[in-house]
Amino acid sequence: MKHLLFLLFFFVTIESYSQRIICHPMGSQEECVLAYAAFREFVDDTNVIIIFNPITPLYEAFDGITWQYSKHFYEISLNILLTEKKERIWTIFHEVGHVLDLYYGHLTQFPLTWKGKPVPSNLPWDKRPWEKSADEWAYRIWNRLIDDSPPAPINLNLIPSPNSQKPSCIKN
Repeated sequence: MKHLLFLLFFFVTIESYSQRIICHPMGSQEECVLAYAAFREFVDDTNVIIIFNPITPLYEAFDGITWQYSKHFYEISLNILLTEKKERIWTIFHEVGHVLDLYYGHLTQFPLTWKGKPVPSNLPWDKRPWEKSADEWAYRIWNRLIDDSPPAPINLNLIPSPNSQKPSCIKN
């Protein structure tokens, strides 16, 4: 009986303290696995939990959005209107890039800072250093996990485009 209780305690403890992604039940299992693999590739902290919702009805200008609730708790949402497979995978990796920047303290959302310096919430999209960083993370993750070319055009320099005037999703 003692052994049974010990094993039960052991498995409950492992489950309670393991890095995981909680996926929406209507989402793609492949996308969920890719999100997990992308984060796991760069963080070995077993206390991190990410809620992944790949079917969020976001404003059409946003492909995805990421929120940090604490050092170990995040939410990634993908726009349900984003339908092209490669673009969805790129967006997953981009949003995981935001989680990585949040986790490592490069980005904070409240107050909005980048590498410890305050940033105005109305900074144009193409001037936001965390967006360039997230694309750089996405590129690194893509090259490690996907045996195919990334979607075109990938713009690591964030040259202004028609989408560069996206509304701010972070208000101070």
